[in-house]
Amino acid sequence: MNDIGFLIKEERIKQDMKQSTLAKGICSVSYLSKIENNTSKASQEVIALLLKRLDIAIDSLETPSIEEEKKIQEDLLTIYKELTINKDKKYAKEKIKCIQDQFTSLSASSSLLIYKNLVLLRLFLTLNDKDNCGKYLKWLLSIDDRLDDFQQYLLFKLQAIYYYQNLDIKKSIFFLNKINEKNFSISLAEEADLHFISGMIYMADHEVIKAIESINTALHYFTSHFYMARAVECYICLGICYKNANWLRKAQDSYSLAIKITNELQLDQFKGIIYHNLGVLYSAQNDSEKAIEYFKKSIQHKNDDTKKIVSVLYILKELSKNGYPSHQEELKNWILFVESILNPSNIRYQEYKYHLTMFKGLLDQKFNEKNVKESLAFFKEKHDHKNFSYYSNMYGGYLYKSGQYKAAAEYFQQAYLSRVNG
Repeated sequence: MNDIGFLIKEERIKQDMKQSTLAKGICSVSYLSKIENNTSKASQEVIALLLKRLDIAIDSLETPSIEEEKKIQEDLLTIYKELTINKDKKYAKEKIKCIQDQFTSLSASSSLLIYKNLVLLRLFLTLNDKDNCGKYLKWLLSIDDRLDDFQQYLLFKLQAIYYYQNLDIKKSIFFLNKINEKNFSISLAEEADLHFISGMIYMADHEVIKAIESINTALHYFTSHFYMARAVECYICLGICYKNANWLRKAQDSYSLAIKITNELQLDQFKGIIYHNLGVLYSAQNDSEKAIEYFKKSIQHKNDDTKKIVSVLYILKELSKNGYPSHQEELKNWILFVESILNPSNIRYQEYKYHLTMFKGLLDQKFNEKNVKESLAFFKEKHDHKNFSYYSNMYGGYLYKSGQYKAAAEYFQQAYLSRVNG
């Protein structure tokens, strides 16, 4: 059990336990720090007490042989590769449980623990589980001086995904640049996945040309190896890029190819997002009737309530810009629909609550200024320039109709500056 300190640190972080809490009555915090970093060899008595406080039975721990560790590492990398190609959430949940169960009684080497945590981090990223991602990332960063080249590459890549999911695009790009600086040796499949992720990040950073180049590179690999689910993802992202660049014909062609593949191969899980983006495309062409038609089709093909709400918000925006108050009853019904499925446990509950606050004000033509300011502050803090601008304009329009011209002008100006700076 030469690397038992890393196991202790891993379990302590997983349990959200402070060093002072674990060390209390057993050893000093500074000594625990040395144990966790394997710079000091503690007595069996101290180790046993630390493990007991972590609820780990020392007698149940097994040290695998070199051959067993090699086989476990190969299995972990197989899981990682499978996830890279298929990104299946059900598969991710199953493998998390398998890995956690397998390592419950293992006192593994630091290298194997690193691979375990890298793969678990990737699995939790697939599930967009922010809390667990943070714990595994914290442990990996605490021992990053022990990582070999491939492990370091994986950590950079997973950090790029983590910060992308948490809307910190600058940090995401920072870790992409770290990968490019190091020129790591990776497989073609891994390279294709990295190009796809890079494209997503560049798209979020409004670097449309870079995004298109990266996603096309990934698309070439996925289609030539018949990874068609990944190819559909690429076509969807290309459609978004082309739409953002106002190349609407190219966007339409990309979505058409995506739909063709999903129909031919019965990849129905993609239909919700494709129809949603077709709705966005028709909205950009000021065809609200067609846009709403596709948003409704999108909702019908989505199983996740959170994703349904996204399409409903777009419907609300279309109805609001197209003949309000003639669509007042429809607006009300869609707001009630969101409220019926919106659960406080939803990770995006706060965000959706602020969207609804604004649309309810529009529906009733009675905005609460305090609630408006709170909603706008939320979008501003999240650097969501698009929604900040949209709702500033909405409230400005309400104030203007109410004869509050000076206040309206201030909100119109906020909307303009946010749109320009964003």
